[in-house]
Amino acid sequence: MVVPPLVLTLAKNPTVTEFDISSIRLVLSGAAPLGKELEEMLHNRIPQAVLGQGYGMTEAGPVLSMSLGFAKHPLPVSSGSCGTVVRNAELKVLDSETGRSLGYNQPGEICIRGQQIMK
Repeated sequence: MVVPPLVLTLAKNPTVTEFDISSIRLVLSGAAPLGKELEEMLHNRIPQAVLGQGYGMTEAGPVLSMSLGFAKHPLPVSSGSCGTVVRNAELKVLDSETGRSLGYNQPGEICIRGQQIMK
């Protein structure tokens, strides 16, 4: 698991080409989303590697969702997506004022539930 500044280094730093990186098969990134341009630059530098992005927080165990591009049976991953909720966790987005569940692509408060969640 790496953070976006390391992905940027892998994708852009010319020193990286001095090393054999052909054995890299998977790059998992978290802490902040990667933009489409950075994803493409990394793919151009390490074409054999699958890129996965995740979302989490320390008090949640720490990973809540992960892209499935690296799964045993990979699924297509949209650029910028942090994937689907991990096993043994539930996640929903609520309107912070009304407490009602929101639909896709609507901003709100992330609420999570699972045995790995700190209370």
